[in-house]
Amino acid sequence: APYLKAVLERRRGRSGLMLILLLTLASAVILSRTRGGLFTLGVVLVLAAVLVWLRFPRRAACLKALLLLAVLLSGVWASTFFEGEFAWLRWKTAYSGSWFRVKYEVPESLRFQTGEVRQVPVRISNVGLGLWRSQGKNPVRLAYHWLEEETGETAVFEGRRTALPGPVGPGEKVEMAASVSAPGWPGNYCLAWDLVKEHQFWFSGEGNPAPCTRVVVTGEPRSAAATRAEVQFKGARFSIQRRELWDLALSLWKQHPWLGVGPDNFRLSYGPHAGYRVWDRSYHANNLYLEFLAGTGVAGFVALIVFFAAIARALLRRWKKAAPSSLPLLLALTVAVSAILAHGLVDYFLQFTPTYALTWAVLGLAATDVSPPEQ
Repeated sequence: APYLKAVLERRRGRSGLMLILLLTLASAVILSRTRGGLFTLGVVLVLAAVLVWLRFPRRAACLKALLLLAVLLSGVWASTFFEGEFAWLRWKTAYSGSWFRVKYEVPESLRFQTGEVRQVPVRISNVGLGLWRSQGKNPVRLAYHWLEEETGETAVFEGRRTALPGPVGPGEKVEMAASVSAPGWPGNYCLAWDLVKEHQFWFSGEGNPAPCTRVVVTGEPRSAAATRAEVQFKGARFSIQRRELWDLALSLWKQHPWLGVGPDNFRLSYGPHAGYRVWDRSYHANNLYLEFLAGTGVAGFVALIVFFAAIARALLRRWKKAAPSSLPLLLALTVAVSAILAHGLVDYFLQFTPTYALTWAVLGLAATDVSPPEQ
């Protein structure tokens, strides 16, 4: 806020650079659509207002500047709602599993000849919060997987797609004639129905059970090259809540207490640790401290805490000897560092280039005795 005030009073230079840096950092947190980050920004704005009220002689002017800063950030937040209906859902709910919920009505049993293609009547209902688009870049389509009935192993993972008759909104139901192609070899199968958002995810991966139609396939083998897929459908897992990720991080740390599983290896390790054959490798622990604990063990975690303690100690020393002209910089840095430490409790933001670059920039400024803006 004091830097915004300095810019408004035409004292640009370093004040303008600091304002741009802090606005970019706050905007990056907002655009990541993390509710924890949004809550943290609100908390630090209140903290800034309290510090201004307690320490700054010209507090009325500073509070006006702080209010203008809050308005600018609110504009950034409001702009996210123009990105489509999923932006609204992202702010409303934490996990996409509640956006894409489906109820299937499918036949109990069928008979096919090997390689036969047939239209099967299916009824599906949208019981989630999001709209299923039938066209565009990532349309929703009806598909299926063939599982061997006795073992549950996947025989054919990528089934034929059937386009939706049109967009399907929450609460709507559609009847379809699904195009189904039987496997090229005889046997008893489970025809597992599944919706897919093309090039993004299967609905079963978002927590929707894939209902099974028992199918007997008869006839001569149609393809000598047909083999089982290596994907174990029952083991797929793509939507995991924050609390479960925290538990997995602690569990991995207990297995590797001193050096962890390796930096940035939590996302590669939690799947096999939890027994999944297929999992989303972009997930982190959703907690900065638990990510370090699982990835680098006690050694890395202690180093992280010592590093943050050194930053806090440097800020505290500067507050004790600060001249009035230094207060704007110290206020900005204290609030920014507080936001980073608090946000780390509910998120891991070092995998995003905009946020980790700005995070290290802020921490570097906090550890450096930067001269205050000229008065």
